[in-house]
Amino acid sequence: MGDEKTLAVDGVEGRLQNLRLSDAEKKLIRIGKKQACSLKASKLQAVGKLYSEKPARAGHVGRALGNIWSPFSGVECKELGRNRFLFLFHEEMAKKKTIEGGPWMFDKDLIVTEEFMPSKTIDEYEFKTIPIWVRAYYVPMGVMSRETAEL
Repeated sequence: MGDEKTLAVDGVEGRLQNLRLSDAEKKLIRIGKKQACSLKASKLQAVGKLYSEKPARAGHVGRALGNIWSPFSGVECKELGRNRFLFLFHEEMAKKKTIEGGPWMFDKDLIVTEEFMPSKTIDEYEFKTIPIWVRAYYVPMGVMSRETAEL
């Protein structure tokens, strides 16, 4: 009897995982005022992924990196899945520093940040680009140009 119950539950869960909205149903979805306000707030948000085998807590990540990115006003951090986070900033400069600065580390592991896009799901972010400065010595003066630097 217990096995039958387990099979029934597994069958229902399997069906629910494959449940998708039709195109007609998607057209009926409306964004309310509350959601529209949160889209405006997205200007001060970023998403990040911690490349670590160990799971990290949002509170720890937010406190540690908030002290670097925005020492006076801090950063709020919310979990979006295993080692994926939403960062909420109180000032534009802190967000800019987070996105354009770096590379950033948390507990000796790389964290990659990207601009928050309200239309994307967390799985649509690639988290594959980090800013790195490279210094090249003994470059012939004849090839010093912006084009050479961008190679």
